[in-house]
Amino acid sequence: TGPLLTAIRAFSPPPAPTTNVGAVAAAAAAAASVAGATGRARPAGRRRRITAGHVLRQGSEIMCEGIQTFSKVEVVRPRPSGEMKEKFSGPTYEIQPRGSIGLGAVAARGLEAGSLVLEEAPLLTLRSDCDEKQALKALHADFDALPASKQAATMRLDDAFGRRSRKTLPGIVHTNAFVGERGQGLLCAESSRFNHSCRPNCEHSWDEEAGVFRIFASRDILQGEDLTLSYIDLWADTRERRRRLRQFGFKCMCPICMAASALNGVGEPGSEMRRKSLAEMIDRTEEVCERDPIEGLDLIEETLEMCDREGLLLNAFRSQANLYASKLLAQLGRKEEAREKAEMAYGFCVMSHGANHRESRSLEARVAKLSAAPSVPSLAYLQ
Repeated sequence: TGPLLTAIRAFSPPPAPTTNVGAVAAAAAAAASVAGATGRARPAGRRRRITAGHVLRQGSEIMCEGIQTFSKVEVVRPRPSGEMKEKFSGPTYEIQPRGSIGLGAVAARGLEAGSLVLEEAPLLTLRSDCDEKQALKALHADFDALPASKQAATMRLDDAFGRRSRKTLPGIVHTNAFVGERGQGLLCAESSRFNHSCRPNCEHSWDEEAGVFRIFASRDILQGEDLTLSYIDLWADTRERRRRLRQFGFKCMCPICMAASALNGVGEPGSEMRRKSLAEMIDRTEEVCERDPIEGLDLIEETLEMCDREGLLLNAFRSQANLYASKLLAQLGRKEEAREKAEMAYGFCVMSHGANHRESRSLEARVAKLSAAPSVPSLAYLQ
């Protein structure tokens, strides 16, 4: 709908703790202090690299190497939903003043990677199937139809574009809305309080079928930690990220950008180089994979390892990367490896979207198809 939606937050992402999703490897690499840690599994005498979210057979031995700080490695087995519900009961977040950046969400208790932090229906939806004038007219009509309590909740949200402290409904949407699957703007009362970080610990998901917006923990989170999302593409250096964030009317104060401020606006050299490399690798992935699938598989693995080293634990991205790898392996006739990558894609998808999301169900079906597929490649499981 024109310039109004161009500035709306976009990022392109069991209830995790209550869903039986099989045996998922919860290696301590999910914690911030070991963001780049990896382990190696040795099922049946064979060694292969694993990461958090890898689906393992029960009883698999896990050996971790090169980890400086971690407490344990645990294989999480399926548990009855009631047991998990009891373990993870209680509020997950609180909205608190966060100094100069205003209000923000804080973890009310410890959260495991993949935990459902928040689920809510949007207050308002900004249409994307018509021109801007029609979309704004419909937005105002929908606002007028809201109960007084929800109108008040809407107007309490920030407007980074209001003049002389006067808020407008388009300004509030411009500042706070997320983007849905069809490009529509989604204005949510609670999710809008989750601040941005260039190294977020949560990620969001829109479930078109259920009509709900969800936020999941990307990694293990300690009680009292700020809960953060990314409002922009993170494959950019500090100056470019700050430029893109100006559309939301604030200067990023996350630890990554604060460190850059201490270096006269230039980020830590290692981090800047990694993000530049990530942008280049992602940009050429499709071309490399089409030219040489084996080289493409190496590039995907290198990209995921670079994300780990940079502390970008983005499970939705990991899911898509592993799905891409699964399709390449199926194309090469490497059925078992294709199934393993599909299992990893499914595990990461559940951690970032939930088990009942359409994408998770699609990946679950893919795993089943690969498990039943013949040894010779066929079109049925190359898709």
